[in-house]
Amino acid sequence: MIYKDTYHLMMNSLSSTEIDACLAMLLHVDWENRLRIEPEHLARQIGTTSKYMGDILRKFLREKKVLSKDRKDDTYAFRYGQSSLQYDERTTKYGKKFSLYYTPQFRSLSLNAKRLLIMALFRISETRDTEFHIPRLRLIRRSGQEGRLPLTGTQLLDVLQELRDAQIPGLSSAEIVQFQGEANVVIRFSDDIQQAYLENHTEMNLVKRELFRLGLHRLVPSDELCHALLSVGYHLFKSMLETDFAMNRREGEAEERRQGILRTARHMYNTALVRLAASFPAKRMELTNKDKLAAYFSAIVHEVMTQEMASCSYQVLQQESLLDYYMDKTKQEGITYGGPEVKALVLHIDGMKRMAAVLETVCQQWLLSRVATLSKDLSEAARSTQDQERILDRRGWTSIEEGKAQLRKLLKHEEELLAAMRAHVGSGVRVPARVLEEAMERYFVEIQTRAADLAAKNSRMNTEKTA
Repeated sequence: MIYKDTYHLMMNSLSSTEIDACLAMLLHVDWENRLRIEPEHLARQIGTTSKYMGDILRKFLREKKVLSKDRKDDTYAFRYGQSSLQYDERTTKYGKKFSLYYTPQFRSLSLNAKRLLIMALFRISETRDTEFHIPRLRLIRRSGQEGRLPLTGTQLLDVLQELRDAQIPGLSSAEIVQFQGEANVVIRFSDDIQQAYLENHTEMNLVKRELFRLGLHRLVPSDELCHALLSVGYHLFKSMLETDFAMNRREGEAEERRQGILRTARHMYNTALVRLAASFPAKRMELTNKDKLAAYFSAIVHEVMTQEMASCSYQVLQQESLLDYYMDKTKQEGITYGGPEVKALVLHIDGMKRMAAVLETVCQQWLLSRVATLSKDLSEAARSTQDQERILDRRGWTSIEEGKAQLRKLLKHEEELLAAMRAHVGSGVRVPARVLEEAMERYFVEIQTRAADLAAKNSRMNTEKTA
């Protein structure tokens, strides 16, 4: 998708080749808006040299601030638009990445012709129409007033002629239409233009590359199975961002905090893929079904996330212990120890606490969702023989008892996971381990209460049905 700020960037600030580079980049950004294509490949895609592409990247980085660079992994991040994780169909205005943007005919256009065509295509993305029209005077440069592009009357005629001569796929006509002394610029497109667009497959390519690297060659050719993994990963990233924003709403969307959330989500997602690769051989027959693969991978992600939550809490305990040491020294000797290091430590502890809180909330939401879904299906299965057969078939259960056993197993596994997390607390930590213990108890008590309520509800329904 091409968002409004990216549209304005292309309309007002970029040269002709820079527009081509910008459009190409939009096809190769991941969920974090990081560019996942080598500059040499990008240069080939837009028909320019590697040297000139290097100049464009440096210009985007330093002068126009289109890109930022992450020194940790030497990747570029696109600073305009927004990640697909932030997309809201109710409020987000965007233009499609129409396939004609990526044709030699479009790349050969002059700057003004490109801008007029981008204006037209962005507008029909919003209207879902095949025709764009705008009063001619709104495109014309007049004395003391800048037009939209701006153009002189002669330049506008030249641009329209250039569009007609370019033989651009999907473009039907470009002309000036007059009526009673008024004139409109009208650009018409083919009837199928709304379906002629490209999608960003960066994350699909990334997961396939990682699966291949991990030896899961059976999954790589299947878009359906890879999409099942992507849907779980997308939910992980989006849940963490939304939870963080809800918990820190008063502070707004701090970019540094957001980047930390995304880095943690990417780390957990990649770790879960590694664990999937380790366990896949023993379950390969079962996991050829996309729904079962998604459910299994989701469980792995949850386990990784729960362990990451424990790790964050443990790090907080260790760092607070160090902070206490500095504070004790200060009280005893009247000297401030640590200086800037102490301030940095306090900020780091605060960040880790926020991260642990986000992970705790998302973990809890995941488990509650699984418990609620299982319990809902068990309740529906108790209504009638027909409902029972439908649920058994969808779930792959041989009996209702198998479903109940799955619910008990889910809760038992969570309890064992939390017990292992408690054992993770080191004996050398000066801050009492009860802090983490209480966090784990608070996390699990709501799950147990919810599960008990749902079990009681199922029991009542079964009793009423028998009676």
